[in-house]
Amino acid sequence: IATPPPLPRRRHRKSAAGMLGILPTILVVIAVLMLLGTFSRREARLRGRNQATRADYVAERELSRPGGLEGRLDEFVAAAQRRVQTAMRRCEAPELRELRFADVAAPGDMPAYVHLVEGLAEAAAFSAGHAAKLERYGRPVFLAAVALLQSYDYDDPGDCRCAAHTTDLLAHLTGLSGLRLRWSGAEPAAGDTCGYRVYADAWRELAETFATTDADYERLLAAKGHGRG
Repeated sequence: IATPPPLPRRRHRKSAAGMLGILPTILVVIAVLMLLGTFSRREARLRGRNQATRADYVAERELSRPGGLEGRLDEFVAAAQRRVQTAMRRCEAPELRELRFADVAAPGDMPAYVHLVEGLAEAAAFSAGHAAKLERYGRPVFLAAVALLQSYDYDDPGDCRCAAHTTDLLAHLTGLSGLRLRWSGAEPAAGDTCGYRVYADAWRELAETFATTDADYERLLAAKGHGRG
């Protein structure tokens, strides 16, 4: 009696033949998936470019629109000046909070910039030439000056002089002369101390609102220019 071929061997042949039959279909599916992936990545890149373009367009409109960024800055300065008057009249000073460098995308070497600003602040008189040299460092010097304002003792005449020089630097950098701390050289009275602390707090709030990135800072400068405010 003839013995039939082993069953597993026949199944193996059929399985191999079946795989050969569907191989073109598998290759087509893989090709389609790769093509879809390429389209998805390209679409994501285009969407990212479009979003950036729209953001730039909105920023440009904000600068050019009457009452845009310049108007918001004017309102901010006016509100801060009202707060100063109220604080001096009522002798109520805000609690100063440090400017958190991590929240405003500051570079890691901020202590070096703080040291540069301290050199100007501690001088006997404010120097516009010194301020112009610091201006070349850009936003880090602005942030360092704002941070220093939060650290001064506004009951101390020496610190009040440093704070006045520091706000003169900030006004030079941004054009926001309405937030300059005016110190007469005399021992600060209680009302003066309260007003000075409001100025310091306002600069911190401005940095956290209008200058959290280099691009924001550039827009702030473009909106106000130098010597305006």
